[in-house]
Amino acid sequence: MKIILVAHGQLASGFLQALELITGDNTGLQAIDFCEGTTVKQLEEALEQAVLGQESVLFLSDLMVGIPFKSIGVVQEKFPNVESRLVTGLNLSMLLEANFLKLNSDLDELVSKLVNNGKNAIQSL
Repeated sequence: MKIILVAHGQLASGFLQALELITGDNTGLQAIDFCEGTTVKQLEEALEQAVLGQESVLFLSDLMVGIPFKSIGVVQEKFPNVESRLVTGLNLSMLLEANFLKLNSDLDELVSKLVNNGKNAIQSL
């Protein structure tokens, strides 16, 4: 399973850098940033290249709106034979769990765990 982080600005790359700092591991993960000056076509081409040759893909995005979110949907439709899921609201806790569980969970099980973990990571102290 490949995990693709997609977000506005350099947020996806920043999350990947934070993951590497904490775990030293980014195997099977890729960050795709949607920065100023990037066109929708360029973003979708980058997403398509990231999906090519994969059997299953987990997309993690920052928001449930916007161009990255919409572009992931477009790419998912272009690759109906690739099992894929999209989880929005990316946070570092969610990413850490995805990294640790990606080899021992099927896609649906992983998505369920990430949604619960992502919600539980938000606390008022």
